[in-house]
Amino acid sequence: MMCKKFIQLLGMALVLLAGSGCGREEVPAAEGNVTISFRVGETDTKAVSPGNANVADGGGIYCTRGASPTDLTPDLYIFICDRETGSIVKRYPGDGTVEEGSEWLDGNKSTFLSVSFSFNQEGTYDVYAVANVGGGDSNLTLPSNLGSVTNASELNGMTISLTDPAVVVGSRMPLSAKGSLNVVKGLNAGKYNGHIELQLLRCFHKVQFSFKNLTGNPLDLYNCQITFKDLNVQQGWLFPASPDFVALGDTNSDGKDDNYRDFASAAADVTGIANEGERAFFANPVVFLPSEAPTQSKPSTGQRYLCDISFRVGGVDKSFTNLPIHTPKSLDIRSLGRNQYLKIITTVSVGTEVSFNFVVKEWEMKTEYVTFD
Repeated sequence: MMCKKFIQLLGMALVLLAGSGCGREEVPAAEGNVTISFRVGETDTKAVSPGNANVADGGGIYCTRGASPTDLTPDLYIFICDRETGSIVKRYPGDGTVEEGSEWLDGNKSTFLSVSFSFNQEGTYDVYAVANVGGGDSNLTLPSNLGSVTNASELNGMTISLTDPAVVVGSRMPLSAKGSLNVVKGLNAGKYNGHIELQLLRCFHKVQFSFKNLTGNPLDLYNCQITFKDLNVQQGWLFPASPDFVALGDTNSDGKDDNYRDFASAAADVTGIANEGERAFFANPVVFLPSEAPTQSKPSTGQRYLCDISFRVGGVDKSFTNLPIHTPKSLDIRSLGRNQYLKIITTVSVGTEVSFNFVVKEWEMKTEYVTFD
């Protein structure tokens, strides 16, 4: 009996040892390397295009190709800052070089290039990374002094601004991340090891708005319009912070932060929706900076996002004012963060009855790597 119990315990120990050797966290760099791995957002459909085609919606990091396959310049900045002083001890670009032979979205591959420089100091560091800041919609204002910053406080103070009520990002969608890196002595003299995985997130959330037809016949909608109230802040932080948007105060004494603005879409028709079909209202998702729902005094108290939705169907005008944005269980959605999306489906049923469905999801992620030698 004792022998049988011993064998059972030994088997359990072997299973635990096998599991500990194969886990996701057990893939650090070789002796003497400090590794930073990034998780980068994919498109919602997970249809990752070859080359740089998916960077406009945050599915990758833009890279400029030169004449040769190894002549690659990523639109990427990385800063390693001393935890106590805040000073930048290593950075890319500047201290780093692109390794010869590295691949960057070559065909259908998605292998991150390697960025290498010496790092030989034990300690705990703050790591900042930002990508895709070299291009985008003209409505978007990004920091222009990333190459000249000297300390963490400057990085923490950087903001993104939207000059118009919303932005459909153009050639590149900015991504950013912030985390903590612990570097320890390795087995060999002068060698140090460390590993951190950062979620390199889009600096925005997006809203998708669509109509669904359950009338039993093809559906035509006219003069459709949606207004998001107090959802669209005009200034937010480049790197993740709490709260993740800039508080501007209430200089108008209207009880609301001046950073909040309404977003009103242009009126448009949505015609030819097949029965049981769904049609997007925006040609592209509307992109907003992170925000928290403001406290509403009218028509209700508490934190709440509100929207107005109107359209004409079957010759009848439908108008819904101060519609609360909430979960299927009627709980108010009180914040929208970076790398999230809000999907609003307006369903038109038999007799032109209307119902609404609000869903908040995360944009998908995938893993990329960059190694510091």
